[in-house]
Parts: sequence; C-alpha cells; structure tokens
Amino acid sequence: DYHIPKWVSSDARDLMKSILNTDPSKRFTLKDIRSHPWYNMTSHNEKKGVVVGIHQIPVDTNVLKQVEQFGINPDYCRKCVEANKHNHASTTYYLLLKKFIRNGGKSNADICGEHYETQPIQIIPRKPISNRETPSGDKTTIFSRKPPTNQTTTLQPEAPGDSAAPNLNQTLPRPD
Repeated sequence: DYHIPKWVSSDARDLMKSILNTDPSKRFTLKDIRSHPWYNMTSHNEKKGVVVGIHQIPVDTNVLKQVEQFGINPDYCRKCVEANKHNHASTTYYLLLKKFIRNGGKSNADICGEHYETQPIQIIPRKPISNRETPSGDKTTIFSRKPPTNQTTTLQPEAPGDSAAPNLNQTLPRPD
C-alpha cells in the first residue's frame, strides 16, 4: 500500500489516488487528469513541436555560420541537424542557437517560439532503374542513387480513415 505524505495538498492527494486506482474502470484517463482542479491550477501552454520523420527540422542560417568558428563545416552541420544526428556538429549548433535565443534573439529555428509553425518534409521521388526477381520469387526494385531535382512530394501524416495517405509505420520486408 502506498501512503501519500501528509504535506501533499488535498487536491493533489485526490488526483494521485484517482491515477493510482487499481480498478481500471475507476482509474483516471488523460481526459480526467486534464480536467482535475489540481492539474488546472496553472495555465498549460502546450507546444506542438517537431515530429522527426514528419516535420522538417528548422535550421537558422545565421547560427549555422557561427559553427565555422569552431572548425565545423556549415554544410556538414546543416545535414546533421536536418537528419537529427546527435554529434559534435549538431550539439555545437544547438548550443549556439540556445545562447542566441537566451540573449533575446529571434530565430526561425526556435521551435518553442510563439510564431513557429511546423513544415512537412519534402520527399523527392526517385525513378526505378531496374526490376528483378529474387531467388525466393519476391520482386525487387532498384532505384538510382541520385534523385531527379525537378520533382518533390510533400509527405503528410496519415489521417485516420484515409487510405490514400502513406503509412509511415509500415514495416517493409528486408531484401535477402
């Protein structure tokens, strides 16, 4: 049995008991938690943020120029940030961006900024260069390494019930 400390307020105590209820039919849902008086004691300014793989990660070109002072190639740094790589280049970029914002600077890459809007990733379709059949009878398509530069497709998240939207969670078979 869990005992809630005496110093916990009555509203917080009530919320904790409701969340930790062992009866699933009586246990609070997220909707119940968000409507509880203790949860609503402060305002909640929810940020949407960036969903990696769905939204384009914004890059501030002015901050990107500063990474060169630390011996980092700006083009390499941009690619690391856009690919969500966690290394010395992206860490330097994000530290410089954070410093810039803390000092009162405004940046298009500030995902917590009040005017930030997410941008979907641009997908460049590639033309197949050959089709072949594997020994197991599966069909395999081989694509060129360089995509055409004149075509882009915007990837939107799959809407519930929308079968025409791409399924981003689809598991593809591994080639043998």
